[in-house]
Amino acid sequence: MRTPPVMEFKRHYRKLSEKQTDELVGAVVDLIVNFIKSRKGGGPAGSLGEPATAANTQGATEHGPSEKR
Repeated sequence: MRTPPVMEFKRHYRKLSEKQTDELVGAVVDLIVNFIKSRKGGGPAGSLGEPATAANTQGATEHGPSEKR
């Protein structure tokens, strides 16, 4: 059996300035927010692609489903 070829990777990077870091973080945040908004339901209440409705959010609080007492 032949030996697989060796692959070498060179990474080229430099330290970002504070301004560049802020711009990069803002761009990534925008990508994530736009992706979530574009999905049907748009967030945790409509998880698994279901839109948020009274039926699937009933009894839920900010911290999770309510406990039965």
